[in-house]
Amino acid sequence: MSGLYLRGFACACVCLMLSLEANAQANDTSSDFCGSRPERLAIDPLASLSARNNFLDYVDRLALQSGQEIRVPEDFMTVSREVSVWGYRLEPGSATHCKLYFVQRYRLADFLNEIRRAVSAFRREGCSFFSTRNVSIRTSGARGIVATGSVSGTQRHCGKWPWGGEWNYDVGSIGGSVTVRTGFDTAIGTTGGRFQGEIVPQDFDIQPNVQVESIFGIDTDSVVGQFLGAVVGDPVSTFFVGPIPTAVLSDGMNKINESVRGVQRAFGDANFLDWTEGIFSIEDYLKFQQDIKSAVWSYQPLFYISDSLTRFYGPSDNPSLDVVFEASVPKFVARAVWADVSTEIDLLESFSEDERVRTLMAGETLWSIAEEEYGSAFYYPMLAHANGWDYDSLTRLEEGQVVRLPPMHELSPREGVDFLSPGETIFDLCAEWMPKQKLECYELLKSKNPGIELSRVYALQPIIKP
Repeated sequence: MSGLYLRGFACACVCLMLSLEANAQANDTSSDFCGSRPERLAIDPLASLSARNNFLDYVDRLALQSGQEIRVPEDFMTVSREVSVWGYRLEPGSATHCKLYFVQRYRLADFLNEIRRAVSAFRREGCSFFSTRNVSIRTSGARGIVATGSVSGTQRHCGKWPWGGEWNYDVGSIGGSVTVRTGFDTAIGTTGGRFQGEIVPQDFDIQPNVQVESIFGIDTDSVVGQFLGAVVGDPVSTFFVGPIPTAVLSDGMNKINESVRGVQRAFGDANFLDWTEGIFSIEDYLKFQQDIKSAVWSYQPLFYISDSLTRFYGPSDNPSLDVVFEASVPKFVARAVWADVSTEIDLLESFSEDERVRTLMAGETLWSIAEEEYGSAFYYPMLAHANGWDYDSLTRLEEGQVVRLPPMHELSPREGVDFLSPGETIFDLCAEWMPKQKLECYELLKSKNPGIELSRVYALQPIIKP
C-alpha cells in the first residue's frame, strides 16, 4: 500500500476520511477547530505487561508492512510502564495556525528513591561516626528538586594503650543535616528530524551542615558548652565543636557523589533518554517517535520541546514529570491532524483491551458496528477480514450472527494482508512489492486471492500479499 500513513495507527479507511475533512477545512477558513481546544488523553496506556507486549508486536507489524526500520529504545519495557498520561491538546495559535501539544507524564517514584538512596549514603564510619536518615524530597520551582536528610552520630575520643589494645569514650553527639539540590533545563538541541529538543541536567549541589551538638551531654550553644569547647582546644583535632570542616566529611561526600552519578541517569531513565558526556541525548527516543508518526500520520508537524510546559507536576513531595513538545499546525489541516491524534489514542487504549463478541441485531450492518465500536464505519473491511468474511458474505449477514470484535491494534496492519487505499490498483502493489517481477507478482496474487477479480478491486479491499 502506498501513501504516508495507511500502515499504522490510522488504517486505510482513515485516509479517505482525512482527505475529505482536510479538503472541507481548506475550503472553510472561517471555521476555527482549534478554538474548541480539543484534548485526548490515554491514562496508563502501557502500565501492564500485556499492553507493552501488544505495543511491541504492533510496532513489528508496522515496520514490516511499511518497509522501514522502527527501533524501539532499549529501556522501553521498563520506562513505558511509568507513563501515566500520553496525550494531545490543540489550542489557538496565530491567525493561520494552531498549537498542537504532545505531552507524556512520567511517574518518578523510582527516580525519587534513587535520590533518597544517594542522600542516605552520606555517612562517616570509624572512631567518630554519623549517618543520614529520614530523607525528604520536594520540588523547588518548576524544575528543581531539593532532598534533605537528618544527620546523627557520636563524637568519640579514641587511642591506643602503650601496652597494646585500643581505648575510646563518647565525647558528644553529632547532629545536623545534608541538603542536595538538583534539577534540569531544556534546550532545543540539534538532534535533527521532526522532533527537536533535549533535557539538560543541572549539577548536584551538596550542602552538609553537621556539627557536634553536645559535649558530655551539655549543649554546645550553652555558656558551659562554649566554655568546654574553649577548654578542649582545637575543635578540628579533638571534638569538632561547632561546624565540622568539609575535609572531615570527605568519606561521606565521596559516598554521596558515587550515588549521585547513578541518580543523574535517572532523569534519562524517566524519559527514554541516554546519559552521554554530561548531556541528556534524546536522539533515540525522538527518532522512535518520528518513525511511528511518519508511518501513520497524514501530516508531519515539526515538534519542539516546550520550555515552559516541560516541568515537574503535582504534589511537591510526590511529583510527576511532564515532557511536552509543541508544534505549529496550519488551520486547514487541523482536523486531519486531530483525526490522526484520535486514532493514535484509541489505538493506545486498545493495547490493554481483549477481544469481545457481539450478536448482530435487527437492522445492524458491519458498517454500523464498525462505526460504533471503532469510531469510523470505514473499518468494516478490516472487521470483515478479522471475521473471515469476504465481500459477498457481507450482504448475507443475519440477525443473531456473532461478530468478533478484536482490539483496534489487531485490525491493521495484519501480517501478509494489504488493504487497498483509494485509487490503488493491483499493478501499483506489484510495482511496489516486486518491481522486477510484476507479471509473476500478478499471477501469485491470483493464486493467493481466489474469487477476487483483480482487474476490478475496490478501495479498502483486503489483498493477501504474495
